[in-house]
Amino acid sequence: GPRRQAVARKPIEGATVMIGGRPVAVTNDEGIFEVRGAPTGKFEVRISAQNYKVYWVDEERAENELIEGKYY
Repeated sequence: GPRRQAVARKPIEGATVMIGGRPVAVTNDEGIFEVRGAPTGKFEVRISAQNYKVYWVDEERAENELIEGKYY
């Protein structure tokens, strides 16, 4: 899902996406990322980028389900 600046709604390129304290993806120039092989069940997703506050959200994923969402 895209990660954008909350006020300006501009994509944040190069944000690190972490699950279980492990980096699993980096956002592209449109603020979009994809995570393959995410764990099933409940887990925390953290997104961080230089000069921005860390954002986190609890997710729940069934087997073969994609993680989708827009984080602002």
